Amino acid sequence: MSDAVATEPAPVKRVRVIKPDANKHKENIAKIDAQIEALRKKQDELNSKINSSKNNENGTSSRSAMIERLKEIRNEQAEIKKTRKPIFDRQEECKSAISKLSAEIKAAQSKQKFNKISDINNQIKKYETQIESGSLRLIDEKKLLNEISTLRRSIKAVEAIEAQQKQIDSHKAELDTISQQLSGTNSAALSNEYNELQAKLDTLKAKHSDERAAIDSLYTERNSFKEKIDALYDQKRAAITQFRTKTNEFYEFQQEDRKLKAESEKAARAKDARDKMLAIAQEQRELAELPAYQDEINNCNTLIAYLQSSFSIKGPESTLSNGDAADKTTSATPALGETKIRAPDTSSNIPEGLKPIARKDEEYFTAQPKKKNQKKKAATPNVPSAATKTGVKLPLTMLERFSELGLIPPARINQVTDSIKIINELKEEFIKNQDKATAENRERAEAKIARLMSEFSETQIE
Repeated sequence: MSDAVATEPAPVKRVRVIKPDANKHKENIAKIDAQIEALRKKQDELNSKINSSKNNENGTSSRSAMIERLKEIRNEQAEIKKTRKPIFDRQEECKSAISKLSAEIKAAQSKQKFNKISDINNQIKKYETQIESGSLRLIDEKKLLNEISTLRRSIKAVEAIEAQQKQIDSHKAELDTISQQLSGTNSAALSNEYNELQAKLDTLKAKHSDERAAIDSLYTERNSFKEKIDALYDQKRAAITQFRTKTNEFYEFQQEDRKLKAESEKAARAKDARDKMLAIAQEQRELAELPAYQDEINNCNTLIAYLQSSFSIKGPESTLSNGDAADKTTSATPALGETKIRAPDTSSNIPEGLKPIARKDEEYFTAQPKKKNQKKKAATPNVPSAATKTGVKLPLTMLERFSELGLIPPARINQVTDSIKIINELKEEFIKNQDKATAENRERAEAKIARLMSEFSETQIE
């Protein structure tokens, strides 16, 4: 036992993954949003200064109109960019989801024999018809039952594949809608108009370089705010990505933990099942090692001892013709209580050629056949003494032993001697067949153990 434990591999230490704090994540995102909002306000103030400087510039009304139009174009472009960014993001999400679901469907379909629920149901009906026909061997029938269970479990996998296909169709429909939304914008026209106006405005700016110097300074400052805002957006996206990654790692750790626990429980169940099977095999071998007919032989010894002691009858050597055989029987019989007792077998207790004592219409018959001159002797019957007619009263335990041996107990005292003789002959037959019957019991036990072990090896522990 200690050697087995020493050879087991040491368990791998797993670093526990902690679930990220959602509240802290929200607080961090809110803090970044507050910083972005503060920078935007400063940026808006700079824009106001820029617009004010433009209004104070000396120029024609056309220049002001061009500047105003450029502002409108920039706002429209910013709005388009702002509105299109979520659309583009959603478009990429849909494409990524479609690619991922397609790969999952392909992997799941490669593991399934059937990709349609109707095909699975038809195969199950086919197997059930073969089983109901009764023409299969037991092992083939068990294989089909296991196959039916596997097919029924695969129905859920096929249903999951169909659900994933519906998700793919939904994402494709959403992509079509997004394409229509993107095709309805006039971004190119606004860009061309902006470039034309900007070229005209540059011509005017050349004439007013001094005024533009101040405006350029405002633009530079505004751009620095924009860079800070972009950096904060990058920080926000990184925080969101990091939170999502840690959350996924936590759920993956949980799934792996549940998987390892399930595998450990499955291994424990398999070990328990094998231990039980080995215990059954050991019990069968121990029972098979018990000497056969030992209970019947002990019953014979008990009945002989009781009848001889109760009715003052001499031992088997005075009643049997062969005294040596009687001594051999007595020495071959184990003492009562020194051997393990097997459950009595009353189906084939009486050896071939022997009959129990029988009673019918107050007439007495022994195991010896009647002689032909019995009728002649009946003409001059001997009057039995009163002692020989005396009835025999046996305890219930002795009557039960006669019943277990399949023998009829003596009804009168003059029948006791013949009963002892029949019991001795029955005991001799049991002793004679004891080794053979014990060997047969061992063979049957080993065959049963082999069958049980074969069935156990074919059984899958869930």
